[in-house]
Amino acid sequence: FALLQTSIERSFRSGVLLAVGVSLSDAVCAALCFLGYSQLNLTESFHESLALFGGLILVVFGITTLFKKPALHAQTDIRAGGRPGTYRYIFKGFALNSINPSVLLFWAAMVTLASVQHGYRGTQIGVFLTSIILTVLGTDVAKAYVANRLRSYLSLTLMIWMNRAVGIAMVGFGIKLFMAGFTMEN
Repeated sequence: FALLQTSIERSFRSGVLLAVGVSLSDAVCAALCFLGYSQLNLTESFHESLALFGGLILVVFGITTLFKKPALHAQTDIRAGGRPGTYRYIFKGFALNSINPSVLLFWAAMVTLASVQHGYRGTQIGVFLTSIILTVLGTDVAKAYVANRLRSYLSLTLMIWMNRAVGIAMVGFGIKLFMAGFTMEN
């Protein structure tokens, strides 16, 4: 919720810069997962195991997100130092995203989804991951805009419901991926 908080407390521009940092971090994590995946033995049993593991990861993250209680006013030092520059917001977004261990696991699950569920290989996985990163960036920019424009309407209750929706979606995708591990054809 650093994106929403930054957009509410600072500006739309600041929120967008934070989102750019998050997307850069996502790109690095996705590339690491993709490169790691491409070095592994790609047997059928490996795909099944990867699907089960990736599905389990998504279910756990979905359940965690579903029951996570957000705080609209998390402690930050944004106000203390005046208006931070462009690179500071980008770095903050990159750092906040990079220190979250679930980000790397999420991208590992997405590589698994692309290869196991959709049967993508090589460049197709790269396009799939890039599409996700660009979609997330677009969504983050939209969230920054909405948060900045509707700052007086955002409430803790709304954030809780947003967490629930995201959690349910992640659980659903996780179950689908997990089930794909059991139904793979030779």
